[in-house]
Amino acid sequence: APALWYGNADVLARVATVGQAAPGRSEFEPLTFTAFTEASTNDAGQIAFTGEASSFLSPFIPALWTGTPGSTPDDLQLVQRRDDFATNPHFPSDRFNAFFRPSINGAGQIAFQGNTNLNRDGFWVSQPAFEPEPFTLSNIVIEGQPASAPGIGDGVTFGQLNSGFAFNTLGQMVFLANLAGTGITTANDLSLWGYDPQEGLQLVGQEGKPFLVGPGDERMVAGRQ
Repeated sequence: APALWYGNADVLARVATVGQAAPGRSEFEPLTFTAFTEASTNDAGQIAFTGEASSFLSPFIPALWTGTPGSTPDDLQLVQRRDDFATNPHFPSDRFNAFFRPSINGAGQIAFQGNTNLNRDGFWVSQPAFEPEPFTLSNIVIEGQPASAPGIGDGVTFGQLNSGFAFNTLGQMVFLANLAGTGITTANDLSLWGYDPQEGLQLVGQEGKPFLVGPGDERMVAGRQ
């Protein structure tokens, strides 16, 4: 059966196998792995991976799991699954529909791109927590929320968020975003943002606006390279 493996040519550990019982939320809806799609590992030997599962209620359940390769299957944990609430302050009724680009850092935090039932993409970070909930979920940004930063006027929102992100051990993130709304055209819609757990979202640069490279060296952002 297809399986997800971790390691190198000398040492391999099987993480999970199609047909194997998959960690879920309730003993009343047992899940079974049906596919694996993307995976990320850290230096501590932990893995985060997206895949699909099935149950007697649904044959297709995209989800995100985490665990330590080489441990028993029971040590795998479900992080998020389809139809879980996509926690965010702007569209609180949205639910997850799919998961992409998992990235686990050295602290065990998992960043990922999610898509909701109303077809809004966004970025989230899941952190290990204590019982009764094994993880806490924070939304970094979601399509349609106001884009608030110095130099950006009212009525501007985040548009497409489909270019991925970078995520580090401090829980900081950087990503490209297309802007939409008042005063936004194809000449200034591309933007680069940073996120810090203490400082929140900050605009790094925007197409069509000056960018200070160094003392006395200011250049115009022309677009993506």
